[in-house]
Amino acid sequence: MSIYNDLLPEEVLLEIFEAYRQIFELQSGYEIKWNSRDGWFKLAHVCLRWRRVVFLSSSRLHVYLRFTPHRHMSSSEFMLTILRRLPRFPIIVDHRTWNRNLKATKEYLVVAALGQHNRVRRIVLEKPRFGSKLLEALNHPFPELESLYIGLRHGPELVLPPTFLSGSTPCLRQLTLQGVAPEGLSPLLSSMTSLVELTLRLRVVPSAPPETSLLTSLKRMPYLRRLELEFGLRDFCINTTPNSSSHPASAGNVVLLSKLTHFIFRGYDLYLQMLMDGLATPSLQHLDVQHFGSLPFSSISRLCKFICDIERRFITVRLDLLHGKLDFSEEPLSKFTESQAFLIPLWGSISLGRMGNMHAVLLSAVEELDVEWDVQAIRQRHNIQLRGFFKHTREVKTIQVTSELVVNVARSFEQDESHLDLDLLPALEQIKVRNKAPNEPRKKDPYASIRRAFGPLIAARKRVGRPIVLSWTY
Repeated sequence: MSIYNDLLPEEVLLEIFEAYRQIFELQSGYEIKWNSRDGWFKLAHVCLRWRRVVFLSSSRLHVYLRFTPHRHMSSSEFMLTILRRLPRFPIIVDHRTWNRNLKATKEYLVVAALGQHNRVRRIVLEKPRFGSKLLEALNHPFPELESLYIGLRHGPELVLPPTFLSGSTPCLRQLTLQGVAPEGLSPLLSSMTSLVELTLRLRVVPSAPPETSLLTSLKRMPYLRRLELEFGLRDFCINTTPNSSSHPASAGNVVLLSKLTHFIFRGYDLYLQMLMDGLATPSLQHLDVQHFGSLPFSSISRLCKFICDIERRFITVRLDLLHGKLDFSEEPLSKFTESQAFLIPLWGSISLGRMGNMHAVLLSAVEELDVEWDVQAIRQRHNIQLRGFFKHTREVKTIQVTSELVVNVARSFEQDESHLDLDLLPALEQIKVRNKAPNEPRKKDPYASIRRAFGPLIAARKRVGRPIVLSWTY
């Protein structure tokens, strides 16, 4: 074996090692497995020559030193000895709550790894509480830190000290904060000018919304591409809904995030309005708004204006009546994906007809309409009127509906008991019916009711030279 190893140039060995790494990359938990005894550790222990290739090509081979509180080491001094003997590989600190019975004394392993400030690339902290030593270890500059995740799901909120990270993280690209007190976040966020992804899940009080200071911080993030915000209420405010009358003063000029492509928001009306008024996102490709509580007319109006200002031409809209969403996409139905769509709330005190009127500009170019509905939705919202919404989709050529919705859609074309409105969906060329229950026993002619429902419309449109094709699939 060693003879053949000596014959292979190091460049060839590196290609073989890279191919071996890519096998791990296709597996779940790739990073953990690759940076363990079954990954590059195994290559480095074959012989000195292989170890040399691994150590000299650590960047290409994605070689990291990953430290968790679960490493079997007797002391922090022992770990530091290991660190001194190994090359200066990047360090990942991964402190999660896999084992809730983990003794607090094991925290010293993570604290010792954090002491290597110039080598730490990623920090993941997900545990019920922070020890003072761990928090103290984070009160230093981390010049190579690229990703920071703090996810505290239980217990009291973590109050970050003013010295957190010493305000010096020039390479930080990804930041996620959950379970962190919003007070005092402004100094931290204002120093993170290189962020590409920002996720904040905060618990707030109605009288002290964080948006004004947040907008000021966002203004200093010109490279931001993904922004996810969730504003829930603190426990003592759980039965209180923020009142728009407590809307804080404007932060000034609109903040331009020219590179932002993904924006996810979950929260209450007060926070949504502030962000819709204070942000401009000309490159946005995905918008997902989930509102807590009833969404008033003013918020929907602001949301429509926010989307219109982006100047997108949507050709597909999905009317999701079960989940209360209206999904716009620039792609046809065959390529529709939520990750590249604008998902906005639908339900509230506003009718579908009025909703269509408010979104008339966005609906003006739509060519494909998908209506998602099932038996559960019918029971919950049996009085839904689709006709008022259809009036604003005059360019629709294809409508796709579930089988449960056939009768409702067909009745939308009835002007009165004896006449059909042939000007409703005037460009319609095809109706696709999708059966959402393929496992049910098939009847002799399962689509007889579909033909009966759309038969008068198809016959009437054929007489005036505007035929409609009816199709169905399981």
